[in-house]
Amino acid sequence: MAVSKRGARIVAAALFGLMLLFVFFAARMNLEFGFVTLIIAHITFDVPYVVMNVIPKLRQMDANLYEAAQDLGANGPLTFLRVVLPLSVSGIVSGVTMVFIPSTTTFAISQLLGGGMTMLYGDLIYMKFITEQAWSAGSAPAIMLLIFVLLSMAIMRRAERAGGKQAEGGNRLW
Repeated sequence: MAVSKRGARIVAAALFGLMLLFVFFAARMNLEFGFVTLIIAHITFDVPYVVMNVIPKLRQMDANLYEAAQDLGANGPLTFLRVVLPLSVSGIVSGVTMVFIPSTTTFAISQLLGGGMTMLYGDLIYMKFITEQAWSAGSAPAIMLLIFVLLSMAIMRRAERAGGKQAEGGNRLW
């Protein structure tokens, strides 16, 4: 179950390559600009970041825990849900936080691939500051985004601490 750093890079590169292959296949299908292309673009560019956050947590996991769960009668899915997933929660939360915030705030990708029809949070802030020149109306969503980022960082930190405690047999995340 141990994955080397080189193996993690290979997995991330392979996932990125598969995502690009999917994008090029979708482009040949004459997919219109809109919400679907925006989602595909974000998935394509964000999945490798999540993988790079989860794989180190999986590398830290002792392979004996997986084998012990199977020796005690757990099948593959149950072993994953009861052993692997709880030990990798901090990596998952870290990856989701690392990906979710930029995905909701990027305005260039939604303008280029969304055809201007899909408005994300970053588009709203950009529109208020640049297009409308309404500084106070742009500051309010920017401050809300800052608060959201700080809250998600606090949750991520709590998940990392809980992941360490759970590895030692302590409390769960929630």
